[in-house]
Amino acid sequence: LLGASWSSASAWLAVFVIDGQGLGTNSALFAGLLLSSRGLVSAALQPFTGPLADRQNRVLLVAIGLVVSGVSVLAIPLVPRTLVDTSILGPAMTMAPWVLGMLVLAGIAESLATPAQQAIFVQIGRRGGMGSLMGLNAMGNAIGFLSGSLVGALVKDLLGIEAVFTFAGVITIGEIGRAHV
Repeated sequence: LLGASWSSASAWLAVFVIDGQGLGTNSALFAGLLLSSRGLVSAALQPFTGPLADRQNRVLLVAIGLVVSGVSVLAIPLVPRTLVDTSILGPAMTMAPWVLGMLVLAGIAESLATPAQQAIFVQIGRRGGMGSLMGLNAMGNAIGFLSGSLVGALVKDLLGIEAVFTFAGVITIGEIGRAHV
């Protein structure tokens, strides 16, 4: 379900940023910055947060990461829509710093949860077969990415673009129930 959550939010994030029903920035550069910031922050912090998964309660780390990530995605349409014109990356870019902050926060939270989740997978894989577990995980993520984009489109059509982020955040937070060994 995390794949469904991430794909529904990311598929509609650019539309939310550019379209008048969302932020109306008309800045494809800012949309790209948002889409990359979450993953870049998560990847950059994992060498520092990864050792926590070796010393701390992994289920707790995953739960904290899921809650913070889910709340930050859920908050995207709720944060102030203050727009700032900047030229950080070359030509002028209109950005919404609070939305960027929510995606950075999601990346920080995911940097906490991902190593702990992977360590849990290793524990489970030792008992049930690592290859089997990784195959099932990859299949689940692929199905989630496909279905999340489609369900996100349905949510957008029925309830509006802001509801997509509520859907994604609730799904992410709801994954806590699966965060156990």
